Amino acid sequence: MCLHLGAEEDLFGNTIEDGKKSWSKEELSELRSSIKKDYKQFYKDRDFWSALQLQGWVEAQEADVEYESPLGKSFIGNPVYAFPYEPRTYYDFKDYSAVVCNNRVHFIDPEGRPTKSSVQLPFYGEQTALTQDGRFMGVMEGNSRGQAPDITYFWRVAILDLENKESLMKTGWIPTDLAMQGRFDTQSAIAHDGSAIAFCIRASDRRADYTFICRPGRQPIHVGDCRTARAIGTNGNWLLARNSRSNRWQIIRGQKRQDIRYGVGRFGYGVYQTGDLKQLRFIQRNGQEHVIPGKYTKHTHLWATDKWLLVRIGGVTIKEKDEVDLFGTVTKKGAEKTVYKTVAYRWEDLAAKKFDNAYEIEGGIVLNGQRYDSFLSWKDNIATIHDFSEDKVSSEKFIEADKNIHSMEVRDNGIRLVTSDHHNHMYNYYGKKFWSGGPGYVKMINPYALHYEVETVDKKNKRSKWKHQIVIFYENGDSHTVDVATPDNGIDYAVAIHHYHNFGRLYFNGRDWLYFSLGDGRIIRDGRTTPNDQAVSHWHMPNWASFKRGRFNRFAGRLIPKTEHTKQSFYDTFIGRDAMYARGGLYITTEDNKLQKYDKEMELTDSIDAQIHFHQFTVQDKDYNTYITYWHNGERFVKYYIDKSGRFGEIKKEMKVIPQSPEGEWQVQGRRLYLPRQGDTYWPEDKIGFLAWRIRSRKGMKNLLVVTRSLIIEIDPSTIKKLFPK
Repeated sequence: MCLHLGAEEDLFGNTIEDGKKSWSKEELSELRSSIKKDYKQFYKDRDFWSALQLQGWVEAQEADVEYESPLGKSFIGNPVYAFPYEPRTYYDFKDYSAVVCNNRVHFIDPEGRPTKSSVQLPFYGEQTALTQDGRFMGVMEGNSRGQAPDITYFWRVAILDLENKESLMKTGWIPTDLAMQGRFDTQSAIAHDGSAIAFCIRASDRRADYTFICRPGRQPIHVGDCRTARAIGTNGNWLLARNSRSNRWQIIRGQKRQDIRYGVGRFGYGVYQTGDLKQLRFIQRNGQEHVIPGKYTKHTHLWATDKWLLVRIGGVTIKEKDEVDLFGTVTKKGAEKTVYKTVAYRWEDLAAKKFDNAYEIEGGIVLNGQRYDSFLSWKDNIATIHDFSEDKVSSEKFIEADKNIHSMEVRDNGIRLVTSDHHNHMYNYYGKKFWSGGPGYVKMINPYALHYEVETVDKKNKRSKWKHQIVIFYENGDSHTVDVATPDNGIDYAVAIHHYHNFGRLYFNGRDWLYFSLGDGRIIRDGRTTPNDQAVSHWHMPNWASFKRGRFNRFAGRLIPKTEHTKQSFYDTFIGRDAMYARGGLYITTEDNKLQKYDKEMELTDSIDAQIHFHQFTVQDKDYNTYITYWHNGERFVKYYIDKSGRFGEIKKEMKVIPQSPEGEWQVQGRRLYLPRQGDTYWPEDKIGFLAWRIRSRKGMKNLLVVTRSLIIEIDPSTIKKLFPK
């Protein structure tokens, strides 16, 4: 049984009514067969997280199918699109996405159903690269030892064959005299056959970034002043990357470097525009080159999809046909006009020097980051969507605007369209308009909101002034506009909306900030006047990450489909931080700063908003009082506790504490390692297929609580015996 799965309200309290699909007998039979097959494979591979994801997906289908994962009956949260740790990145393919999460790669389809067992990486995937067929993956991890100025830096790298679950290469820790900042460039490149990987390292001085090219059975090649590896040839014989000092794109062959204007690559091939802008050159996997015919300018731009290369030529002057009479005499010369033109070639055609099967688009064009390998073009008042995911391009009308389209911009969860009169319009994934406004700046800041910035004139001071509004959208189509007061020092103005609480946050100058109510726009907390106040500085906002390209954005341990943002219920986006049995109930702290109590039936009985973050259950005294502690300035404090009646209490004067782990049937050591009673030591991943954020046990309670970045799972004794046989 999945607890709270399919909650009836979204985050704004609106009722969610998903259409119920009807299943035929043949469809049900096929569904049961595929689920049984997947379950057996997940169990064989000890991949119980994928089994949980499958259980959530099955329940979401509302089909007459019985299914339960091996981890037991109880969990809080929705397993669909959920992962044990925060996804570091993901790779989108037509039928599935490969999600890199800590030291594993998970595979889900667009609906969130796991497509195959996850694959364990040899170490933490700090930087990864994946081939376009999803077969070969390169993994890199960095580390350091010592203290400044005597710090030694290390890195290690591996290349994996995910299809056969084999390692092509795996190094140990390799020391380097070069400084490593600790945050690494996500743009790595791997050869199409796994024969080489180029990964970039950020130096303390960004102008001194550097790259290593690693190949199985060979010594690493150091490439100095180099970052953002975009494509690499077989055995690393050529590399397309950016020079970190000049910021120019380059083709690198051994010690030789050639400055270029721009370049892209896919599946072992590369294309670049020469520095003099006159040529577009195609690079074969073995490094040989040939010219792609055409006239190119400084307005030329390149995009790469898995099957197609798109080349925006820029403005092209074309002449309309002359008008002639019956005798062939020209009565009116055809006018000349400039049109924007984009030409698309299949990669395999370019490799074979075939240029006749090109697909052409007239008008402006932009990458449609909400879909897989899709682009939007506009001409006059018509916008068209083009699908480049197959060998043959398909297109259909997307929007017909009231006026001619001036420009389009694809946001995380909406498409901004500016018409010829400079008015703004926002459309959703399906081409439905959900907001219009006058000239100004529009930014989608959240799945539920946009930031509308309009320039006005201050007549008294005779200077321009910016008016700021936040527009909140609801799943039922309603919207709510909040006028936000703008301070006089509103430089570098930015806005963030909390996913749970009814408030937003403003940033000024990168430091100062305010909290404002989404109900009426009033300032509810002012961080400018009390920047060190505990109640203000500890109001934490969960981690939201936008991905410019792909089907999803990230929210802590979840991927959020860009098509379904406003349909997410509380349990779809539930992020727990800790869980503990105490006083006859289950207590939970959440990422959105809530303290909650559940009874034996797992029903919510008590909840308060805590004004602290990074909180957890860590201290119990001799009377078994349980405290909720938090970190501040390197020390741990207590602000809340659970009283003898089982309710939350607040300590008026915060106390410093020394953390202690609660005793239980299962001795927990840290967040990852624990000791079963028979004395054996296990990493949970060896038995359940994923790393836990925290594992909790309590004296007198035989169940284990497994806390992840998206679910809280309760494992009962019968399940424990199956997972940890003697």
